[in-house]
Formats: sequence, structure tokens, C-alpha cells
Amino acid sequence: MLLTLTAFALCFLFTVIDQVCLSIACRHARNANLIISKSDELLNVRELNTWSMISDFAPRESNDKLRGLVTVHDTLFKARVISFILFLLALLYEVSNW
Repeated sequence: MLLTLTAFALCFLFTVIDQVCLSIACRHARNANLIISKSDELLNVRELNTWSMISDFAPRESNDKLRGLVTVHDTLFKARVISFILFLLALLYEVSNW
């Protein structure tokens, strides 16, 4: 049970950190004249599309923070996928031993 909760907490923590990074990246992108609506920033359904738009824009921009945030997002996305898989495996392990 502890393993399952730990994997879930990691997945949740990575998601929250990624959402904070998205908000910061949107602010930097807006300052660089990229048009991003508030709904694109706040809706989870549009999150990947917004990151894609920022990722395409970041290499053309001289803002190192924006490029760094894109790199952090890529790493966090991979960490989220891995932690979600670990959560599912831990959950299956718990259910099979129940």
C-alpha cells in the first residue's frame, strides 16, 4: 500500500510542478509576444498543445529561461509517464496480493 501511495504522490507532484512550469512559460512567452489565451494555459486538455506551441517558439526566442522551461517540461513529462507506470504496477502488485 505504501508503494502505491508513494508512486501516486510522485505522479501528482510531477503534475503540479509541470503546471507551475507551464504558467511561468506562458508568462515568458506572452512577454515575447506569443499569443496564448488563459484557457489554453489553464485547461489540462490543452496543456500539450500549449507546450507544443511554446516549444516551437522557444528556439527562435533569445530568452534562456523559456528554453530552460521547455527542457524542464520534457523531463517532467517523462518522469510523469514513468511514475504513472510505476503507480499502475504497484497497484497491480497490491491487488494481486490482496
